[in-house]
Amino acid sequence: MKIGSGLPVVGNRSAPQVKSEPRQPEKARASEGAEQSRLLNTLLDDATYTVLDCEMTGLDPDRDALLEVAVRKFRHGRELKDQNFQSLVNPGQPIPPDVTELTGIRDKDVANAPSVQAILPILCRLVGPHPILVGDFVDLDIQFLRKKLEQVGLGRFKDRFNQANSFCTRTLARKVFPEVRSGSAGWLAFCMGWPKLPEHRADNDIRNAYTVFSRLVTQLREQRGLRTLAELCRFQGPILTMPKPEEGKDKD
Repeated sequence: MKIGSGLPVVGNRSAPQVKSEPRQPEKARASEGAEQSRLLNTLLDDATYTVLDCEMTGLDPDRDALLEVAVRKFRHGRELKDQNFQSLVNPGQPIPPDVTELTGIRDKDVANAPSVQAILPILCRLVGPHPILVGDFVDLDIQFLRKKLEQVGLGRFKDRFNQANSFCTRTLARKVFPEVRSGSAGWLAFCMGWPKLPEHRADNDIRNAYTVFSRLVTQLREQRGLRTLAELCRFQGPILTMPKPEEGKDKD
């Protein structure tokens, strides 16, 4: 497992504790609303983007497990080198053969990896409150992380993974390029002549997603005059959701 500096390395030890957050009174909720409004008024060029990707054993958050998680933060077009995190996760269940074929991740690769209980507190601390999430089909990653937080007793941190503050590269790409009806961020990058890394490993998928996202934002700023996160949210509209588990087996 590799993480950015300033974060503790977690092996098979118990997870570091995340401090409980008290139930919010009315005044605190009003403050949260004001923070959300301030966040959405941030200029696109000044925002900090938290690019997220997960690999899973399947598409059902209730039944399937996390295999790998990666996060990288970007601001002003540059990666924040001390704000990155990547780790395999022991799923506690056999990896289906088709998932191994897709990702290259084998049962023996995750046998000594940290558990989801160890990974999630680190992830929550790094992501922080009010992140601007970016990813390819990020809705699936959000669904999985929210469900796993519930399952390990950290449901109070679910709001850190919020669709309202998220941008899906595939949703934006279909708005900018209506002819694009399918294909991952890596596929889109390849088609547009942008740099592309091998897919279906979380860290590479993050880099592909940020490449696509940053190019799309540049195009929208120059051609449509979008300036703020709120304007980008309105342009994006509802983010695409993954097919039901029986309708597809991977994020392509």
